[in-house]
Amino acid sequence: MSKWYVYGTGGLGVETMDILSDSLNHSGAKDVELSFLVDEPNVSEINGYPIVAWGDCDPNANVTIAVGEPAIREILAKKCIHKGLELRSVVSPQAYISPSANLAEGVVVAPFASIQADAFLDSNVAVNTQAIIGHHVKVMMHSVISSQANLGGASFVGEKTYIGMGAM
Repeated sequence: MSKWYVYGTGGLGVETMDILSDSLNHSGAKDVELSFLVDEPNVSEINGYPIVAWGDCDPNANVTIAVGEPAIREILAKKCIHKGLELRSVVSPQAYISPSANLAEGVVVAPFASIQADAFLDSNVAVNTQAIIGHHVKVMMHSVISSQANLGGASFVGEKTYIGMGAM
């Protein structure tokens, strides 16, 4: 059985765990053990998923960063890679991803988001519910695109950028 951690237990962490669980259920994967990962846990589980302390995590596991602050996303991603964890993407079955879009490792795409033709999401990017990433848009590493943001065609979002809810 493989292990997959969602790093973070705040709102984005809980949402990401829901997306991951739904995605695995849709794909029929049954051999994945899901857990939250935190540096120093103060509870043992959230919504039925165990919480694993950083010092106790399996360095050969998959991990998805689920923290909304871009600078912290970068720190956590580097920490995970250094430990040997593999950054993995989580894409909701209810999201639309164009066949020509390119998603790097560690990306999170929430339900009803739309990633259009030739868009590029660099590693460790989070795109929340109902956000639209237009054609030829580039979103660079560790950035967060909030719910209902709409990035028009050929836009460029630099590293560690936060785009707020409803932004256009």
